[in-house]
Amino acid sequence: MATDPTAELFESIKRRGHVPALRRESGTVRFDLRQDSQVDKWIVEIRNGDLNVTRGEDRDGQCVVYAHKSVFDRIARGEENANVAFFRGEIHVEGNFHLISAIERLFPGPRNAFDPRAARAERTRQS
Repeated sequence: MATDPTAELFESIKRRGHVPALRRESGTVRFDLRQDSQVDKWIVEIRNGDLNVTRGEDRDGQCVVYAHKSVFDRIARGEENANVAFFRGEIHVEGNFHLISAIERLFPGPRNAFDPRAARAERTRQS
């Protein structure tokens, strides 16, 4: 059975429940992900670091992200960076850009990316 990377990403965001790094953030981001003639809508709400995710609701968000589902699947798998996709014109954002920057912190980084925390931990173990 094939998995849906986008659904898995949003479900993992929902499971996080509270993210201390977002404790000063509040707002709603709607993701409109197009596939063929259908649009899949995801809503991510942040309330002082508390996260809630719903699917299928057609409501406003302070920030709306438009993308093709295949592009977002690549982001969800860590194969694509959301900022890079934005600058390529593969993602369009309307509204409060600050909110998408906050939520992007919850997206996976590229595979095999350098993590300075891991490098520091390795140096500490070797000392």
